[in-house]
Amino acid sequence: MILADMRVLKGLPASPGVAFGYAVSYQPAGAPVQRSGVDSSAAQELQRLSTALEQAREQLVVLERQARDLAGEQAAQVIADHQLFLEDPELIGDARRRIKRGEGAEDAVNHAFGKYIRKLRALRVEPFVQRVADLEDVSLRLRRILARAENNNGQHSVGTQTIVLAQDLTPSEILRFLQRGAKAFCAVRGGVSSHAAIIARSAGTPSVLAIGKALLDIADGERVLVDGDIGLVIVRPDAATMARYADALARSSATLVTTNEVDQSLVCTMDGRQIAVEANIGDESSARLAVSNGADGVGLFRTEYLFLSRPAAPDEEEQYQSYTNVLDIMQGRPVTIRTVDIGGDKQVSYLENGTESNPALGCRGTHLALARPELFEPQLRAIVRASAGHRLRVVFPMVTTVEEVRAAKALLSEAQQMSRSEGSTTAERIEIGTMVEAPAAALIVDLLSREVDFFSIGTNDLVQYIMACERGNAALERLCDPFHPAVVRLIHQVVSEAHRAGKWVGLCGEMAGNPQAVPLLVGLSLDELSMSPALIPLVKARVRQLDFGALRHALDSALGCESADQVRQCFADQPGT
Repeated sequence: MILADMRVLKGLPASPGVAFGYAVSYQPAGAPVQRSGVDSSAAQELQRLSTALEQAREQLVVLERQARDLAGEQAAQVIADHQLFLEDPELIGDARRRIKRGEGAEDAVNHAFGKYIRKLRALRVEPFVQRVADLEDVSLRLRRILARAENNNGQHSVGTQTIVLAQDLTPSEILRFLQRGAKAFCAVRGGVSSHAAIIARSAGTPSVLAIGKALLDIADGERVLVDGDIGLVIVRPDAATMARYADALARSSATLVTTNEVDQSLVCTMDGRQIAVEANIGDESSARLAVSNGADGVGLFRTEYLFLSRPAAPDEEEQYQSYTNVLDIMQGRPVTIRTVDIGGDKQVSYLENGTESNPALGCRGTHLALARPELFEPQLRAIVRASAGHRLRVVFPMVTTVEEVRAAKALLSEAQQMSRSEGSTTAERIEIGTMVEAPAAALIVDLLSREVDFFSIGTNDLVQYIMACERGNAALERLCDPFHPAVVRLIHQVVSEAHRAGKWVGLCGEMAGNPQAVPLLVGLSLDELSMSPALIPLVKARVRQLDFGALRHALDSALGCESADQVRQCFADQPGT
């Protein structure tokens, strides 16, 4: 028998890691058959819609909980955002008006959501376009409930040895396949900033997207090797290829099975440089996941999740309880609380800020917090009260001037004085830091160092501002690359300036959890990496393989590179790469 030749397909590396398994093509069921509503009154169709909305809410509550357990807080927030569509007065109001004009509930939902999807696509601006997949996901969920239809195509054959192949994948589909133990995801379409990709990364599942239609030629049952670090899908890998990937595949399996025991300790490179590997969290559930995965602490507590998806801001007492619960769960490990980072693309109805014409450059983070002291001051009081007996740090987001840092510090100091005057015990000293997300902050680290104790680099925002490309814009996907020489040079400058001033530097963007990026980040002399809890064991295992001295030499070469690919090549000969 003659065996077919090996094939290699290239796509976007959406979630790092290497996996080997057997292909299963996923073909989602078509939209349910529409029901005209001719045989039903408008009142009956309205009731059907109300019932479907309630069932969809119940499903999404369960799915959000599952997402949090499978992939952490960021994945759970994606599903929480889906619930907002069910409350949207424009969307649901339009569907109800259509029913009153004689449409059936299924048609009304399809047309109302379709109209909104077309409007978002026409904007051609992220993150609005990114919401299209979420809207389609929710629309299909509602129509399936109305039609009492299920979508099980392909799911029966998905198991722990499966590489899922699809045209595209929605957040709900990704979660269903994660529950069944899928080893990797590959899709014809998609981008690295899509919500499906975010969930896959949070779960630590390798994924390659935007492969093109050639993916559909792979037959079910074919042997497939997925390299999510560089975006390769290798069909029928030959013996030499399997041998080349043997170490990476073995590490991947060992990480899943055996790392919890060793990863409870602090991690060092082979030549003794210690690096804190910490977690990005949003609530108590993700804090527990961080502890179980061996986090050295919390490098980013996203407090904005307390402020979203609700009719009013949380009061001081609710925030105090939430922060205290997380600090208790972390059992003496340091916890960095990022003050509220809403505004821009994370709007809340109760602030009535109006529509941002350019959310990426809108009023958000510390800019917004200083403009809305009624929002900021209760949070600061809750933070200082929670600090008693704990290792709590505070970081201010989206800072661009020294004056902003001084103003935020002054309000924090006032909160401490007020709490103490009211008899509350607080920590004697709280470490203060700023996020480095805007180039302005990166370029004045020497000045900011006089005001703060540490810096936390948020590469998700920093990369898009350096490269002038909106995150999630498919047309600019390859430009928005954290390995670009401009990004590497600016991070190097930030770390060098901060260390010169005696300050430590962490990095909490998605780059921190990318095993391919870890050698570069270690070489850049970062003191802390913070990521989704699920990725901590993998990154700790990666750090232990590295030689800091060798990485510093590789960095010298990388700083002279002209392209992201050249930067990657500088670190290609590191152990495990």
